[in-house]
Amino acid sequence: MKRMFMSFLMLISSHVFAEWQPTGGPIGGLGYYVLIHPTESNQMFLSDNFAGVLVSNNAGALWTPSNSGILAEGQEGVDINIFSLAVDPNNPEILWAGTKSEGDFGIFKSVDGGGTWTRKVNGIDKGLAGEENTNLVFRGFTVAPENSNIVYAQAELQTGEVGRTFLKVKGRVFKSVDGGENWSTIWTGDNLARYLIVDPNNTDTLYLSTGIFDVEAANSNCDGNSIEDLGGEGVLKSTDGGDTWQSINNGLEDPYLGTLRMHPTNSSILYAGGVANDACQNENIPMVGGYSVHPMAETPGRGWQSMLSTALYRL
Repeated sequence: MKRMFMSFLMLISSHVFAEWQPTGGPIGGLGYYVLIHPTESNQMFLSDNFAGVLVSNNAGALWTPSNSGILAEGQEGVDINIFSLAVDPNNPEILWAGTKSEGDFGIFKSVDGGGTWTRKVNGIDKGLAGEENTNLVFRGFTVAPENSNIVYAQAELQTGEVGRTFLKVKGRVFKSVDGGENWSTIWTGDNLARYLIVDPNNTDTLYLSTGIFDVEAANSNCDGNSIEDLGGEGVLKSTDGGDTWQSINNGLEDPYLGTLRMHPTNSSILYAGGVANDACQNENIPMVGGYSVHPMAETPGRGWQSMLSTALYRL
C-alpha cells in the first residue's frame, strides 16, 4: 500500500507539472522552507540549516545568501541555522526568520524583502523552571490576516534531558501585537510548537500543532506499553487569541504531527499529518503510521477522522 501511495503522488506531480526540473542549487545543508513571492513568482526565498536565508530573483536559477543583520558585519564561518521562514501575507516585503536562541541569534525581521534583517527578541524567554542551559529553536511564524502587527512565533524549548533516542523538549508560543517589538509567552507545553493557524473568519480562534518526528516529548514515558506513553500534545485550540488553550485530540492517534492545514474556503475543516513517531524505540508500543485508505469524515467537526491510516487526519 505504501508503494501504491508513493506512485500516486508521482502521478500527480507528473500530471500537474509535466516534469520536475532541478534549480541547480543553492549550495548549503538542509533546506527547511521554500517560499515564493505572492505576486512576483520569480522571487523565491529559502531557509537553510547551515547557510541562513537565500534569495533567488530568477525562479531558482541563481541563489544569493541574504543574512545582513543576522550575521554581524564581517562575521564569517558561522553556521546560520534558520529553522523557520515566513512571508507576511499582508505585505510580502516583510519576512520573518527563526534560528536557535544561542548567542546573538533568535527572531529576525526584514522589511525590505530579505535584503536586511533586524533582531527582535524583547520579551523572548527561554528559561524553564528546574532546568539549566535551555535553548529555544524557532519552528514557525504566523501573521494574523489583515494585521501585520499581530505575529505568533512557535518554538521548541530544549530541556537538556536526553530521552530514549532523541532530546526531550517542551514547546512555547510567543505573541507580539506591535510587529515584533515586544513579545509575550502565551503557551508552554510538553512538545515543540510548529504550526499555528489563525481562523480568517474569527482571528481570536487559533489552532496549534505540536511535535515532529525527531524529538521526544518532555512528558513521554518510554518504559510504558501504550501509545499514550509516547506523550506529546497533539492539536490545541484557543478562542481568545491565545490566552487559554484546550486539547482537541478526539480521534487523533498520533500526537506528534508533521503538519497542520486549514481548508481554503471552510475554516471548520482542518487536516493534520501524523509523523509515525517512534521516539521511544520500544517494541511494546505500536508505532502509529502507515498508508491504508479510510473514508473521510461524513460529519466534519466532531473529531479527527483517519484518512491515510494515521498519517493524515481530518477534523
